[in-house]
Amino acid sequence: MATQAPVKPLPDWEAGPVRYSWSKRLKLFAGLIGPWVLLGALVSLPGGFDLAALAIAVSIFVIVNAILWGSVERRMLAYVSAEPLDDPRFTNIVHGLADRHGVPMPKLRVTEKVGPNAFVLRRGPSIVVSRSLLDTFTRTEQEAVAAHSLVRLNSGHLFFAYLAAMLGRLGSRFAPKVGFEDDIHAAALTRYPPALASAIGKAKPVEDSSGVLWFVAHGPSHRPPTERIAALHDL
Repeated sequence: MATQAPVKPLPDWEAGPVRYSWSKRLKLFAGLIGPWVLLGALVSLPGGFDLAALAIAVSIFVIVNAILWGSVERRMLAYVSAEPLDDPRFTNIVHGLADRHGVPMPKLRVTEKVGPNAFVLRRGPSIVVSRSLLDTFTRTEQEAVAAHSLVRLNSGHLFFAYLAAMLGRLGSRFAPKVGFEDDIHAAALTRYPPALASAIGKAKPVEDSSGVLWFVAHGPSHRPPTERIAALHDL
């Protein structure tokens, strides 16, 4: 008789801080730094250790990664053609949550180009929400998305999500995983988990390398929507 695989325990309502393993952090930094360390070593090999060659490699590393860092937001905003949001209801929802929980009010932008979804940016900081989400989600579902976005903006892990975005699809494997803990923290803000579960189910997942910054996406940077919904229904 075949034995069933053990069922992973679902996090409870009083989950602690959103977790991000040190092993993933180290792999992410290795992916960013490793190629440049190798380049410096290869440049130094012909004449032995060359401090100048290593300094050049480090300088190139800093310049290239600074460009890539800045390009994350530019590419995201250009991709969705985001504009400043003029929607009193959603603005009031975000403002109320931010005031109630003592976090900064983010800038709000809207995109007409994607299905129901949202993503966050460090610049501002900002929440970008799709017009289709505003048109089709109920007030409680919009509040759930806003709460989730505020959790991500204030979790301290958005920095690592940006680093992962710089590495494209490879980086998504080492990004802080969206789902479970941050979902539970978001539900704790609204005190209504069913709304967040419904919002996850109605969102159109992103499937490209920018998924690390989105509310719902397919890929290694996100828990599957079905698992996220199951965890919220278990609260």
